[in-house]
Amino acid sequence: MKKLRLKKKNALIALGIFIFIIIEIINPSKIIAVNRLTSYGYSKDASKRIIKLGLKSKVLELPYSKFIDLNIASSNFDEDNMDYYLKINYDEELDLNIVNDLIKKGYSSDEVNLIVNHGSVSDIKNLLTLEKVNNISDYLKYDYAKVSLLNRYEDYKNKNGTSMEDAVTYVNIGLDKEFYSDYNMVTDFSITMLVNKYNKLDEKFVPSSLVAFPNEYCSSVCHQDNEEVVKAFVEMAKALKEEKNLNIYVTSAYRTYGDQEDIYNELTKLYGENYDVARAGFSEHQTGLSLDIGSGSSASFKGSKEEAWLRENAYKYGFIFRYESEKSKITGYNEPWHFRYVGKDIAEDLMNKKLTFDEYYVRFLERGK
Repeated sequence: MKKLRLKKKNALIALGIFIFIIIEIINPSKIIAVNRLTSYGYSKDASKRIIKLGLKSKVLELPYSKFIDLNIASSNFDEDNMDYYLKINYDEELDLNIVNDLIKKGYSSDEVNLIVNHGSVSDIKNLLTLEKVNNISDYLKYDYAKVSLLNRYEDYKNKNGTSMEDAVTYVNIGLDKEFYSDYNMVTDFSITMLVNKYNKLDEKFVPSSLVAFPNEYCSSVCHQDNEEVVKAFVEMAKALKEEKNLNIYVTSAYRTYGDQEDIYNELTKLYGENYDVARAGFSEHQTGLSLDIGSGSSASFKGSKEEAWLRENAYKYGFIFRYESEKSKITGYNEPWHFRYVGKDIAEDLMNKKLTFDEYYVRFLERGK
């Protein structure tokens, strides 16, 4: 009798388990919940995990999160961070552990998104070794800000009393360091390339499509530049002649690395090491995109009628005044006769924004490279 009751009890337990399993498998409400989550974009496995954790309602309050979808099954997924996770933008290089560490450090989900958008994994890992940057959003709100330079931004701003925007711009250029002290190598030719005292060309660099300026625009020597530059200069010179009956000519244009080295050695020998002349590799003349212009009506280009016309019209032909005197602390030079070709669109934008090419490059061009 006792054995019969035990068998009956075991049978009831087995039946209960069976019924529970069947209910779990065909539970209409659970199926509906999974279907709703998958219709949002979540995988079936992620949907089941969301339901198991009781997070369905919270997840459905916000748009689909690829970050949640791919990480919710991880053993490092922290339910307490769910409100943060839901607002994190997906990045294929973004590791869940890094996000957890950033949250633990005290960064908000918005700040995490900014950090991820502005830095590499190695940049972020380095950031995690530092004290929390309390005003990080004030720097990273600028598209061109870099996580790797956050400490330098803050130091530069405090030392020079600049705005945060200028601190980001000037540090990106390299102005928190001495000229020539820490430079990048530039290898590829392009109309928008930047060569200055922080960006150096190799000794063997030669720009593309070099052609000579027509004889009527030469001084004692007929110089060369990129073909597009020469064509634009001729168009500009002809317009000046037609409108004002004034002439301009080229006093210097493309120089090889060796040419610049000779010029540097000669001038520093005559005037001393502090004379303002570019070292070899750091001269924009080696790009084949710049030129020095002479006046046909005056011994000095500065203050000439030609200069006045060019200040109003050079941008129409793709040229900019590269080294304005009031911006010499940024560019490192004061050469009112030195022009740079950047193309018509950028030249006009630079004129409207009243920026140096160095500032414009780090704000608008560098991130796309």
